[in-house]
Amino acid sequence: MGIAARLAIIPQEILNIENEKLELEQSLDLIREPMFLSFVDPVVWKHNPVVWIENHILDVRNKIRILEMRKRALLSEQQSLIVKAALRGDRR
Repeated sequence: MGIAARLAIIPQEILNIENEKLELEQSLDLIREPMFLSFVDPVVWKHNPVVWIENHILDVRNKIRILEMRKRALLSEQQSLIVKAALRGDRR
């Protein structure tokens, strides 16, 4: 894939990451709601709901960190591609 094509795709990938991160952050807010467990299959949490919720929160936070790292990588790639494109333009 060429530089221009990749540069055209990166903003949408970043937007997708931001949307997914927002959904995850909103799900963390829902977990704190008293009625949260009523929407989750009891088979999943019935043995120890507190531990299940804590593990779920850790899992969601980990997913958020991964998304943040992916976004940083995309931004870095974008900067690198811009520099490459500028350098190629100088050679012409």
